[in-house]
Amino acid sequence: MVTSADLLIVKVGGSLFSDKMTDRQLDEQALQTYAQLMASLYRNAPGHVIMISGGGSYGHHAVRCIDESDELSLLSLGMINFELKCVWHEQLKRCGIKSYPLHLASMTSCVNRENFDSSAKFVNKLLYAKYLPLVTGDALLNEQGVLEVVGSDYVAGAFKDLEFNKIRIVIMTDVPGVLQKSATGQFETIKEIDQFNDPAQWLWETPEGDTSGAMQGKIAALLKQAKWGAECFIVEGQACLKNPRWLFEEHSDWPEEFKSTQIIWRENNAKDTEGY
Repeated sequence: MVTSADLLIVKVGGSLFSDKMTDRQLDEQALQTYAQLMASLYRNAPGHVIMISGGGSYGHHAVRCIDESDELSLLSLGMINFELKCVWHEQLKRCGIKSYPLHLASMTSCVNRENFDSSAKFVNKLLYAKYLPLVTGDALLNEQGVLEVVGSDYVAGAFKDLEFNKIRIVIMTDVPGVLQKSATGQFETIKEIDQFNDPAQWLWETPEGDTSGAMQGKIAALLKQAKWGAECFIVEGQACLKNPRWLFEEHSDWPEEFKSTQIIWRENNAKDTEGY
């Protein structure tokens, strides 16, 4: 039986507060709005929420400017995204929330953006102390000792070993989940996607300047996270503003008018899933 989540990891997509094609330009009103949303979630369950910020005009610009001939230039992603975390920290502080900006590159390494060295002990302490951990994408060391860009869609994997029975990951975007075109030509939200779905039914476009794979990247990342047991959803951020607290509730209790796509990993099909 589905039970309510006891750890909620929320990613606020960069498109909700910035134009990814710009260099570190932010929508101040949107920042305030989504900081208030995160504050509402935190107050509902202190110590049971983690915030991930999309890179937006910070992270995407940093990745576009990486010099591929210089491995160390990847470090600029973490530096620039830490500036963004500090912006969120100040917004959350104004809401009365004590957030803790985390620099993942100093805490963990990764394998294929899926298996992370555990940083659970410290993060568990943060949550126990009622902090709101705040993370972004970063450049992490991989098993070959080489720096690798790990986008914000993937970093929730660093928290899979936390001391919680049920982890729910919600990515907030500017559309109501993953869309497909119906027989009438209208766009409709796909309720569920698993690793066996035909990608041709998914509608997405990768905007110019987007370095994360847009919706396709989100699906690929959430499939990895669903594989280790997380409940994973793509939702529209705007639709969450009125009352975000039901994101903690059983999925079956979410409002009918609220559209979302659940990303599921199924074990009962032998179809090749290489690439996910």
